[in-house]
Amino acid sequence: MRRRKVFRVAGVYGATAFVVLQVAELLGQGLRLPDTFLTLVTVLAIVCFPIALVLSWAYERTPDGVQRTDMLTSGEVNELAALPVIRRWPAGIVAFVGVGMFAVGLWLTLDRPGDPGGSSRPGAASVGAVGDPESAVAGPGAREELLPGAAPASATGGAATMTAVGDGAVAPTTSIAVLPFVNMSDDPADAYFSDGLAEEILNLLAQSPDLQVTARTSSFALRDKQEDVRRIGELLGVAHVLEGSVRRSGNRVRVTAQLIDTSNGFHEWSETYDRELTDVFAIQDEVSGAIAEALQVTIAGGSSPAVVQRRTADLEAYDYYLLGRHAWASRTGEGIESALDYFERAIDADPRFGLAWSGLADALDAYAYFVSGDSREVVDRARAAASRAVELAPNLAEGHASVGLIAMEFDWDFDAADRAFTRARELNPGYLPGWHWAADLATILGDTDTAIAFGRRATEVDPMSPLSWWALGAALAVHGQLEEALVSTRRAADLAPGAGPINMTNLTLSLLAEDWTKARGFAPYAGSAVGLSNPLRMVELVEAVQHPTPATLAAARDLLQEIERNGGTSISSLAEMYGLIGDRGVALALTEQSYEMRNPEIVWIGTWVGLDFLRGEPRFDAIVEELGLPNGGPGYQRSRQ
Repeated sequence: MRRRKVFRVAGVYGATAFVVLQVAELLGQGLRLPDTFLTLVTVLAIVCFPIALVLSWAYERTPDGVQRTDMLTSGEVNELAALPVIRRWPAGIVAFVGVGMFAVGLWLTLDRPGDPGGSSRPGAASVGAVGDPESAVAGPGAREELLPGAAPASATGGAATMTAVGDGAVAPTTSIAVLPFVNMSDDPADAYFSDGLAEEILNLLAQSPDLQVTARTSSFALRDKQEDVRRIGELLGVAHVLEGSVRRSGNRVRVTAQLIDTSNGFHEWSETYDRELTDVFAIQDEVSGAIAEALQVTIAGGSSPAVVQRRTADLEAYDYYLLGRHAWASRTGEGIESALDYFERAIDADPRFGLAWSGLADALDAYAYFVSGDSREVVDRARAAASRAVELAPNLAEGHASVGLIAMEFDWDFDAADRAFTRARELNPGYLPGWHWAADLATILGDTDTAIAFGRRATEVDPMSPLSWWALGAALAVHGQLEEALVSTRRAADLAPGAGPINMTNLTLSLLAEDWTKARGFAPYAGSAVGLSNPLRMVELVEAVQHPTPATLAAARDLLQEIERNGGTSISSLAEMYGLIGDRGVALALTEQSYEMRNPEIVWIGTWVGLDFLRGEPRFDAIVEELGLPNGGPGYQRSRQ
């Protein structure tokens, strides 16, 4: 093989193929060539490799041209064997290095992000069922499989012209996802400014009844994933993508935006705006208007009060508002406290900034979940902030949604909550809380058909929102479909792995379904979420429910007392867990305590499946009646018939 130069050919071919594959990938991305281009180059590289080796073995280049290589003689063998080692091995080393480079090139190409055949797919969020290796929930592109019959709904509610966006997938022609704008400023802290600008453009576009806009959670989840726009179109189910960049320097800002067709990756429109920072809202109007024109739709009220009321003339107030929303989205205790501070600073800078008042109301509502005692003082402040938001900006969807949330969770005025959520959806069909909070309300009231429809709509608007998937899962559970509910709630857990309530819901539902394998899989995640020093101890609860012996029940009680001492979970979750091991008295006492403290989770008492074991208990039924809620959801009622 050394004599016939097979080693040399292998080394040169491997190194050359490595370079060719990398150049082909760069060309494919830069020229937006179809995926088949890189696939073809890769296949040719693989197929031609053995052909090159065979040809190098069979033929050699001579002064008389290319001729078949003669058979090796004994003299040549002795001559080659007599060569010193230093001259004998270089050809083999060259072959080894070249073949190694070829293998690396193939690995980089086949494993590139966004390739459906690759093992790494950033942004696709492969969702395995926690603790259930034989079952998996696919990423956003598979939501049709997860939710049979859930057809994508257009914002107008009518038929929409569809366009192909991926392998067999279609999307409405007037659908769009606004990706987070890239921060090109020198200061990394300006990232919130570029995020805020993209979010405001998204909000303006979402006000058009003729345009289906993917919610912020889903589009922003693809940040830094380097996904091809055609893959993004397939993941999010949109025909267009808006991407851009922001460079902030001193008192000036440069915004570059471009609209891309996800079916072919071609640019349909692009523009650059150089403005004084005091003119940032004019930039939003110009970019949104240009995109709308390119999509041949009309932004609803481009100069309507709904748009004007979003704004503040004070740029400092606007900056604080963006920081507040960024912190609020974390849903952690520390993040909520930071959000409260930012929203209050925004209001100090501009007391008439309606959006900041809505943000303050939402942050105070979230903060009430972290208050260990009576939360009424916090709720009073939240109620006042939400009312002020609507007073200052009556056409602002966010303000009405905030009013509805307070009415539902703390005032127990469910009619008022329904009116507020409906108004929020009318003002901005793309505002996610208008859907998933409304789904929660319908579930609480036992109208699970409406709740499931709203939940499906929420997952269409924002397929990467854990709250949307949890809302759908809760509705399905109350409807009596525990297995289907688990599909949605474990999807939520994968999107928010550190969310305690979601992990506890998964554990509760799997125990109620007597799916002990799934329960054991969920238990460590739930244990980690409630702050156990050894999360694996949560399996003790599963053992007590599956095999209730004095020993297992005693271990489970010790476990729950530790969780209660640490304050690791809500009173309602503790009541559920005590009920699962048969301690009805403790569960009832915790439920009464939750009612007296006006814990926001008490509104679920009427229909939540985790508390069905207390129905018929006089003190429990009295609380349900006091709240004006149904006593048992459709699934419970059917089981009693």
